[in-house]
Amino acid sequence: MPKLHSRAVFVSFRSGDVAHAERLHDHLSNGLGREEIFLDREPGNIRVTDDFLKVIKAAVEGAEILIALIGPAWASNENLSRLNDPEDFVRLELGRAFERASAGEKVTIIPVLVGGAQMPRATDSSPAQLLDLVKIQALTIPDESTAYREGLSRLLDAIDCHSPGLRARRQNTWLREALSSPDESRARFGQDIAIRAPNRQFVQRAAANAALDAWWRNWPDQHNAFLLLGEEGDGKSWAVADWLAHLMDERDFVTPIVHAPALKLPDASIDSILTFCLEMSQPTPADDGWRTRIRTLTESSSGAAPLFLLVIDALNERPRLNWRDLFDSLRVPPWRSRIAVVVLCRRGYWDELELQTDGLTCSWDLGKFNDHELDEALETRGRRRDEFDNEILSWMAHPRYFDLALRLEHQVLEGGLTLERLLYEDWRDRTLRRKPACSHDEFLAMIQELAERYEARSFQIKGLVEAAEGLAGDVKALRTELTSSGVVGRDGRQLRIGANHLPLALGLVLADEVRDAEGAAQMAEVIAARLGSHSASDLSVRICAMAMFLALDDESYPEAGRLALLRAWIEGRNLNESDLQRLVNYLPLQPQTFLRLAEHVWGTAENREVQDAFMVGLLRHR
Repeated sequence: MPKLHSRAVFVSFRSGDVAHAERLHDHLSNGLGREEIFLDREPGNIRVTDDFLKVIKAAVEGAEILIALIGPAWASNENLSRLNDPEDFVRLELGRAFERASAGEKVTIIPVLVGGAQMPRATDSSPAQLLDLVKIQALTIPDESTAYREGLSRLLDAIDCHSPGLRARRQNTWLREALSSPDESRARFGQDIAIRAPNRQFVQRAAANAALDAWWRNWPDQHNAFLLLGEEGDGKSWAVADWLAHLMDERDFVTPIVHAPALKLPDASIDSILTFCLEMSQPTPADDGWRTRIRTLTESSSGAAPLFLLVIDALNERPRLNWRDLFDSLRVPPWRSRIAVVVLCRRGYWDELELQTDGLTCSWDLGKFNDHELDEALETRGRRRDEFDNEILSWMAHPRYFDLALRLEHQVLEGGLTLERLLYEDWRDRTLRRKPACSHDEFLAMIQELAERYEARSFQIKGLVEAAEGLAGDVKALRTELTSSGVVGRDGRQLRIGANHLPLALGLVLADEVRDAEGAAQMAEVIAARLGSHSASDLSVRICAMAMFLALDDESYPEAGRLALLRAWIEGRNLNESDLQRLVNYLPLQPQTFLRLAEHVWGTAENREVQDAFMVGLLRHR
């Protein structure tokens, strides 16, 4: 039989009710997609020279839902009597659908009453098809527009509940589109995870894929969540996107995937996350359409397969949300046995949450490229290790910086790729997540505006000028240059990044973003995201220090922001003698901030070197 005309939903109707059928078809097409609805009168469904009966039979065979559209014409005495004819098309359509259902196949028959029609009455002499049909609870859709929309919403809920394959195809088609287009990916998820974009080369993280595959196989028995941990820039989002793309390629995969970027979520409850994301990918006509539909699904569905595979990307980007509620809800029905959850999170933030998830999560750490993965990544781009400076190569072991460095391929060929240029491009690229367009000129204009704001004030607190100049040279001259020519110059066609300009320029950006963050947790995440997995590198430390100086110098700067920058500056690395001496010297500049830092150092950090520096400072400045 032909497969060309198969659709998820087959609409059976009498020709006298064609206006009702076409109206319903148009509305269902808007909600489900025209390619999922079969109506024999629609152009392309039955072509010239096709065997009409064979096409109809094939369409019924392939349908997950058969809508028996009962209008005034269907319920007339004349048409009811036609059901006694073995060759009547409506009888054949209903009969085959009931046969499939009796045989245990996944097909649902839904009688839909339109145009004021009533459910026909059956007698002992009525054909079996009518006898079976009248046993099913019908759904009424009135003609009036508001009531029609409400009835249509109920019908869509019923279709979604009884057609998991259709639900998966619709949702996963939307995800595939995002994974195939960088622009769509940024618009929908706030970042480029278009793993299937044309000409995109990607090195699979084999160990991560194996861990996710093992978890997915075992989920029906264990019902636990998968927790993927790692540092900024180590490719967590890309690794999971690659796994999802391969999962959707499998022929028997029929689970809808809901990809939820934490940065966009309204709150941390599962029903709110699902509702928000599904309304974005598959809008419903009713205000509470998906919330109601999800409730219906959890109450009526059963089976080993989950209703949805929910991927929550980057918990750490929304520290103000109560993620404890998410994991608490996964401990009990209905969510634990109905929703499979994959969570991505920065390792440091997850440790700070201190959630008790014993038995609830299966965790796995994703690190930077190992030697084999790095060599494979270079080979796919036609590159070798000896083409890169060792320091840049160490950064390129992190997938984010690898991809970024190769995007600057022409600079590599011209010998112009420096660590400063790589870091500048990384910061500009991250700004794209907050601003849809951020060209070089726009990013530089933003830096110049920040420099002008600080230029008007200069360093007010004695001692900070010397400290800043120890990191970046003549700060006043540099800030004057930033307000005019900027951090980036040009040698011919090649961009040139000033080694001393960069710490000040990016320190300005970091200080400004920390100031704008809401609350201490969000401030810490802004710093972690900006400094990434190389927070202990000399250049990143200088940027953080410059932001810290700017914060200490500004009496109006939020106290929590100063503290977050100070903590970031002292943590995650070994402080040298000059750093410890700076702590001693800075203590009287903003005493309240340093006293709060002391509480942290003695309370949770347990950093003996910093404790000793504080004691020296307290004794010196008492």
